[in-house]
Amino acid sequence: PAGGVGEGPDPLLGQVLGNYRITGLLGAGGSATVYRAEQVQLAREVALKVRRQPSDGAKPEALEAFLREARAAAALADPRLVQVFDFGQDRGHHFLSMEWVRGGSLARRVRTSGPIAWGELLPILRDVGGALQLAHQNGLVHRDGKPANVLLLGDGRAKLADLGLVRSIGGAGDRAGTAAFMAPEQLRAAPVDGRADFYALGCTAYAALTGKPPFVGTVKEIVRQKLQDEPASFAPTLRVPAAVDRLIRKRLLARDPDGRPQDAAELLDELDGLERPTRGGSGGARRPVVRSQAKGIPTGLVVFVFGLLVIGVLLLIVMRLKNQQG
Repeated sequence: PAGGVGEGPDPLLGQVLGNYRITGLLGAGGSATVYRAEQVQLAREVALKVRRQPSDGAKPEALEAFLREARAAAALADPRLVQVFDFGQDRGHHFLSMEWVRGGSLARRVRTSGPIAWGELLPILRDVGGALQLAHQNGLVHRDGKPANVLLLGDGRAKLADLGLVRSIGGAGDRAGTAAFMAPEQLRAAPVDGRADFYALGCTAYAALTGKPPFVGTVKEIVRQKLQDEPASFAPTLRVPAAVDRLIRKRLLARDPDGRPQDAAELLDELDGLERPTRGGSGGARRPVVRSQAKGIPTGLVVFVFGLLVIGVLLLIVMRLKNQQG
């Protein structure tokens, strides 16, 4: 529900599908196009995801994925997941209406503004991790984690989008997805569990920090690299702390699923440990101590010293008066 502008005029722009008037183009993928639209009866702006027609190159299984996304979204209501409002069909077009996240995708943010800082990345990872926790608790694997499916809110938080490739944990494997962000076991078309989503999250985090995923090239080259190579170290100029580096490159991007967090609760605990210093940490705790020391001279002592000064001044005045009279 965010993205770039398509090429050339789109025949659906200005048209009405069901109860939705299409007003703009947000993005396009291999199986669907996402439009900005107005839900006429409610006067509400939405993102309208319209499945491509077979005549436009859509695969026959795209409709199945479309229906799967609608059902999964209906079952997984959570603030960290993009909310789906409606599913419909009009004049042969199948569509999903969903909330329009105005901040756009993480992919678009990196493409237009460059990589983000590690401190800005952590709350995004936490939100996506929370969304994955909900999916996994419901027995589902997302299988399509990537920056294009992470949508940004104005307050630095994020929502996970696109459940079109969701599958039951341990279900039959296939290579559907984006190779650069897929776990090695998913690329081998083996059955996957939630740990494949954590690998995709690691690829997403790496791309957000550097501008590109850890392994690039043709699908064949990416598969070979993921099975043989380690992700390149972060450039020193990025100033990625060692603990953040370890979480992304050693834990999330571990080739062996056993080396990754074993569930979302473990991932969120690790993120909590990384985020705690950025919320104030020890530096924030020391400042009140310094202030209390500066103001911490006992009140009684202050009064006593002040009283001595007053008495001393009075004695001096009395002595001067006596000297003048003498």
